[in-house]
Amino acid sequence: MAGVWEMYKGKNIIALCTSRVQDRYHSLFIRELNSRLKSMNCMLLVYNICSDLLWYSNELDWHNSVSRTDLAVFELMRPDITDAVIVMDDRIKGRSVVEKIIKRFNNADVPVMVIDGKYENTVHIGFEYTSGMR
Repeated sequence: MAGVWEMYKGKNIIALCTSRVQDRYHSLFIRELNSRLKSMNCMLLVYNICSDLLWYSNELDWHNSVSRTDLAVFELMRPDITDAVIVMDDRIKGRSVVEKIIKRFNNADVPVMVIDGKYENTVHIGFEYTSGMR
């Protein structure tokens, strides 16, 4: 596997954890983020689930006892080659899943940024929605 990563040598690898990349405005956001990261010699790896986890719980198997297998995508992230992680909490909507990602990368001393969610040992990126709603 090391040979595959040789082509990315010299670039910082940023992992983005999100959901629903098929949404138009979210897709545009990811495209812009990727463009800016490329200009800074970074490569963006996107780890996506197809729907948010608003109604999902780790303790609850649902839909005929079938659990969320799509969450395995977050296990594919490799702390040994990742320079930073961006978690879009407002898109994932699953606190226990986000906490697991944060813990895994904190243990590997990889910085984690969380968009629109507050967690310990992370950089918080938030938005001020009140003015826009007025």
